Amino acid sequence: MVSLAAACGGKGAESPAPPAPMTPAEAREAVTALQAERGIEPKPSAPVASTEELLDIILRDDLDRFEDAARFLEGKSGVDALAWSATLELLWSEGYGTVALVARELGRRAETEAARLAEKRDSGREFTDRGKELLAGANKAVAFHAKAEAALGVLAREHLAAGSDFAREGLRQFPGDERTLRVAAFYYLSTGTWGRYEEVMALLGDATNDAPLLFLRALEAEKRRGDRAEARQYLAHALAANPRLVRAQAKLVLMQDDIAGSYAELQKLQALSPDHPVVRITGPSIKSEYELAQSFDRARGKTLP
Repeated sequence: MVSLAAACGGKGAESPAPPAPMTPAEAREAVTALQAERGIEPKPSAPVASTEELLDIILRDDLDRFEDAARFLEGKSGVDALAWSATLELLWSEGYGTVALVARELGRRAETEAARLAEKRDSGREFTDRGKELLAGANKAVAFHAKAEAALGVLAREHLAAGSDFAREGLRQFPGDERTLRVAAFYYLSTGTWGRYEEVMALLGDATNDAPLLFLRALEAEKRRGDRAEARQYLAHALAANPRLVRAQAKLVLMQDDIAGSYAELQKLQALSPDHPVVRITGPSIKSEYELAQSFDRARGKTLP
C-alpha cells in the first residue's frame, strides 16, 4: 500500500499526467501492483475461525487480514455483527486514508528533489550520470506515490461508505445499545458530523480508561482542531489503557514534530506489529532520515536523543 501526489513541478521536470479516476477494482489491482514493486508479499487469505480471532485482527490493526474478517461477518445478524462490521469498515477507511496521507508527503518530497535536480540539469552546470540516476529515481517516486495515493483514496472512500451503511443500520435497529453508540461516534467522527458526535460521546460517558474512546478523541483532536499535541496525549492514554491497541501506536508515529520522535515511535510500532503498513511503507523513509540527521549531529559533536 502506498500513494502520492500528481506531477513533478519545476523547470524541466518530467511531469506525468494526473492519473484517471479509478474504480475500486482498479484501485485494488493498483495497490497489489505497487506492493509487488516494493517487494511486499500479501498475506495469503485464511478463514477467520472465531470471534476471538476476529477481535484480535481488529485490535492489531492487521489490514492484511481485514478482508478475511469481513468474510467472517458476512451474513451474520444482530447488534454485534452490525457493530463490528461498521467498526471494521471504518477502521479500514481510516487505515487507507492514513497511508495515503503518508504517501502524499513522500510524493511532495520526491517532487521537490526532482525539481531541484531538473533545474540543475537545465542550468548548464555539470550534470553527472549520478545526477541523471537520481533524477530518474525521483521522478519514478513521484509517479509511484501519485498512483498509490489515488488508489488508496478510492479504497478509503469505499470503506467509509460501507461503514456508514452498517452504522446507520445499527442506529435504526438498536438505537440505544452501547455497542451501536460506540460505532455511531466513530461514524460521526469519520464524516465530520461534530454535533452528533458530541451528543453520542456524552452518552457514552467517561473515557478516562477506555482505549477505543480515547483513540476517537485523538482522531477528533487531529481532524477537527489540527492539534497534534492533544492527539498525542490521547493516544498515549489509549496505549496506557490497552498497550496492544496497535492503531494508536501507528498514529503516534505519524503525529510527531521531529524525526527523532517519529523514529522512536516507529521502533515501538515495529515491536508490536512488524508487518503494519506504516512500518513497511513509511518505515524506510523515517529510518533513512533519522540516520542522516544523526550523522549530521555527530559531525557537530552532538548525539540525537
